[in-house]
Amino acid sequence: MRKGYTASPSSLLCQSQGTVMATLFFFAAGLSSGVFVELFMGQDSTNQIADYLTSNLLSGNVSGASLPSVFLRSAANNFGLLLIILLAGITVIGFPAALLAVAYKGMALGFSSALLIDSMGGKGAVVILLSMVPQNLFLMPALLVASVAAVNLSAQVFSGRQKGIKKSLEFSAGPYLSIFVVLAAALLAGCLIEAFIAPALLQLAG
Repeated sequence: MRKGYTASPSSLLCQSQGTVMATLFFFAAGLSSGVFVELFMGQDSTNQIADYLTSNLLSGNVSGASLPSVFLRSAANNFGLLLIILLAGITVIGFPAALLAVAYKGMALGFSSALLIDSMGGKGAVVILLSMVPQNLFLMPALLVASVAAVNLSAQVFSGRQKGIKKSLEFSAGPYLSIFVVLAAALLAGCLIEAFIAPALLQLAG
């Protein structure tokens, strides 16, 4: 351990601008892939999903009893990605999984957005603004920051391998986990918005 060097959350988040760029690239690639998948999807499939959106999401029949299940589904999906990213950093060589998790989230957002606009036109843009943007103001920054931290942890541990991978992990584990505690809180806020606020906002587009 170098004298005067102290592991900190900032060292895991600001270590490399290249890591930030790589994370944003994978997110953008996923977003673009989702759009292309929707554009090349068969018209019958597009119509079926569009019919589902119209009859279920914009019907105005969102019940309070269904909202907890929406929250649980959102939490399972988003916290599952956060856990994958967390473990990707700890395993060191598994850091590509963190970037793939961000790409997957981007692909889901790109596909959903393209489908809504393709099937509903201008109204689809309103639906995106009201039902997708609010929660993702919390969800996406949290997942992107998590990916940056995971990749930087892997790089930090690998660069300090001469001291021993286990020792390097122990040195950085506290700051790394503290970052994820904060990100988990942001993710929870996003899931609550998706389950309890976005459905109410969505009715404005009905």
